This record gives sequence, C-alpha cells and structure tokens, in this order.
Amino acid sequence: MNGIGTGAGVPIDPRHVRCPVLVITAALDGSKVPKDRRIADFYGADDRHADGIGHELIRDEGREHALEVVIGWLERDERVATRA
Repeated sequence: MNGIGTGAGVPIDPRHVRCPVLVITAALDGSKVPKDRRIADFYGADDRHADGIGHELIRDEGREHALEVVIGWLERDERVATRA
C-alpha cells in the first residue's frame, strides 16, 4: 500500500500497476469512504461498497455480499474478462 492518508507504507507509482484494481469499502469496517475513494482514484480503480460486512471481507459472516460485489465487478470489467 502506498500509505494514502497514513504517511506509512512503500511509495508506489500507479503507472506501474498494470492490472485492474478494485477497492472495496466494507460498511462495518469503520473505513472512511472518502479515503477509499482517494485510493481508488490514485490507482484509477473502481470502487464498490459492501454493506453488512467488516474488515475480513472473505471470512466475515455475510461474506456472500462481498463475493457478489467482486464477482459482479469481474464479470462486467472488460479488462478482466478479456484476460481470462
């Protein structure tokens, strides 16, 4: 992570990130949507919101919604679909 908003992390040049990026804001994580949008903007990424789930998107109860968000993004994103 490039440490957006924290001052921590390893510097990243987004021009070197050549894969599609998805940023998910977990509603119960306490994460701030504006910060997550700044991260998405930094990478030129898509951002999505997952209701009813916390930080552990894949392990938390209610993970089905987060997985639906990811699967929906994968199915709709031409950059991902054409690489399969």
